Amino acid sequence: MKRRLAVVMGTLWGFWIILADRLDWLHVLIGLLGIGAITFFSFTLIEELLVPIKWDYRIPWRLGIFSLKRLRYIINANIDLAERLLDPQLPINPAIIRLKHNLKNPVARTVLANIISLTPGTLTVEINQDDIYIHFLAEEYLDNILSSNLTRQIGHALFLNGDEL
Repeated sequence: MKRRLAVVMGTLWGFWIILADRLDWLHVLIGLLGIGAITFFSFTLIEELLVPIKWDYRIPWRLGIFSLKRLRYIINANIDLAERLLDPQLPINPAIIRLKHNLKNPVARTVLANIISLTPGTLTVEINQDDIYIHFLAEEYLDNILSSNLTRQIGHALFLNGDEL
């Protein structure tokens, strides 16, 4: 428990140092106090979400590769969305749909929702145990999500097998 607490605080403090514009003693102290408060109030939530995953040193590597593969879709969606918005006829057809998913792990569901929302023209409206509600501006964006088999890729990145997904 203490080791996990130290890892969470160390990770958050590392992000603070990377994002901080100054590294004088006051900013470092404020960062440590803020990180301590965040860790204190949210550690049980973090424990509930992260403990079910069997952590492996290769998870960050696989998530990085997964993100780089998704970057191609994100760039293409940015270009397509810009073309649609600049077109005088504004060829969009917005809708919200419900899709079934088979993700049981809360971290995997969170990754799925975030990856969908990162793609321009799509937004995760709600996600629950069995369904995900997605808002999209054009049907092509939805086809992109359906054809890419995101749940399998997320399971691979997090080392989840079929019953853990």
